[in-house]
Amino acid sequence: EAILRWLDFLIILLLIGPLTVAYWRGTWSLMNVYLFPNDDVISAWTSFAIGTSVSLILNFAQGNLQNKFARRNVVFHVLFRVYIYVFGLAVVNHWRGCWYILDKYTNMTVLSAVISVIVPIPILLVLRACGNLVAAPGVILVDISDTPFKVGTRFAAEVSISWTFIGDVALTVIFIGSLIVGSWRGIWLLFDIFLFPTDKKNSALSSVGIGYGTLFLLVLLEAPVSNLLRQTRKLSARILMEDAFKLAAWVGVLNVWRGFWLVCDSYILPDNPVQSYWITHGVGIGGLLLLQGGRSVLVAGCVVDGETVDGSGV
Repeated sequence: EAILRWLDFLIILLLIGPLTVAYWRGTWSLMNVYLFPNDDVISAWTSFAIGTSVSLILNFAQGNLQNKFARRNVVFHVLFRVYIYVFGLAVVNHWRGCWYILDKYTNMTVLSAVISVIVPIPILLVLRACGNLVAAPGVILVDISDTPFKVGTRFAAEVSISWTFIGDVALTVIFIGSLIVGSWRGIWLLFDIFLFPTDKKNSALSSVGIGYGTLFLLVLLEAPVSNLLRQTRKLSARILMEDAFKLAAWVGVLNVWRGFWLVCDSYILPDNPVQSYWITHGVGIGGLLLLQGGRSVLVAGCVVDGETVDGSGV
């Protein structure tokens, strides 16, 4: 069992994680090339509008999609992959738009980076939504699921045509989602500023080392922390332990993303960037779909900190 656990971890860390980053890097960069490349402001706001609109539509449609494609036939499997691809494009555009809007209106300075972190994090703590900062390889979503179209919302409102559900979806997608983008941007920008700022390759490899080192350490701590959480009945204590673990995982995951993103920039056809973007976009999504991990590109939905009592919160 221990061997299988470590094998699973290595597949996630060395395949799912890098493929997810490759897809995001390729997709994000292609938007830079094709979406109003001569006007950064219009490009950013268009990305934000596309991303949030499509994400909201797919969230609102989850009940209908689940009912319409209840049978697992060939049509379902084809359309589900199309759904993953479209949803992935939407999420990347939401992040890209929000990120560039912050860059444009707050500048790319240390102060901007710090504010970008210290404002969202307390709000996420209060909303018990810090776990949503973590992406692949810290957490993955497999494509085999009884509820493939289900997207979690903060208050788990029943899927229906109601203001409660609409408000819950809007809160999750636009508000919590944008807070997460801001937090990622802040830490990422701080590493850009302070970690070998004039040496892109060393900065990339250092980020990969920091990220993997952090995640390996957390894997060693996962079992004892999980056991401790199972024994902890006090909600506040459970949330505190989970949040500490998840914030550490977030820093590790972010460094893996930043490192591999810069590695792609530096080593994959650096003299032909557009071709490089298409390659990482295609290899990323294609590899993930083959590994049944396509939904890992969807940094979407919402988990609630401290909600589980079986230790699975880490």
